[in-house]
Amino acid sequence: MSIRPFLPTGGRVTPMQMLIFIYLLEGPKYGYEILVSLREDFEGVWVPKTGSVYPALKTLLKKGFIGEHTTEGKTYYSLTESGLAFVSDTHDFVKDYILFNYVFMKVAAKRLPADFTANILQNFIELGIDDIIPEEAVIDAVRDIEDDSIKQYLLKERERMLLDKVNAIRKEVGRISTGKTKKRN
Repeated sequence: MSIRPFLPTGGRVTPMQMLIFIYLLEGPKYGYEILVSLREDFEGVWVPKTGSVYPALKTLLKKGFIGEHTTEGKTYYSLTESGLAFVSDTHDFVKDYILFNYVFMKVAAKRLPADFTANILQNFIELGIDDIIPEEAVIDAVRDIEDDSIKQYLLKERERMLLDKVNAIRKEVGRISTGKTKKRN
């Protein structure tokens, strides 16, 4: 299966190029290093190929978003001022992306047949990503399922997932209150 994610960037960059921007925010990297990071981060979901990473790097070079320099036989890529400016403008991209996906999932949950929606919700639960559909959409979709045991199961799993999130937030608030916070790397 090939997945082509929707990215509201006005056609200025592809999903692969956006991922490269994200990796290069950490600092200069060589192509294979980016490829390995992508494979690790998307393990089990997607296997990036050199045939998609290197052409994306070349396009970003042509557009002036990244620069390159060679050290010890390796070509390193880094963001240029133009690239950094583009990335700083991505707050609208992120907002648009999240909004589009939120509405997409809401519409899908509302309009798909009940048995299909139940199957999707079950898949989300198994994958551990059952929080991407808004609560109102989940409840509306579950109401249309005829089997009460399936309704109860789906809602109980949703409740468990949400309580786990609330408990994680409470734990972090407690750490902050006691001054025992940890910073992200």
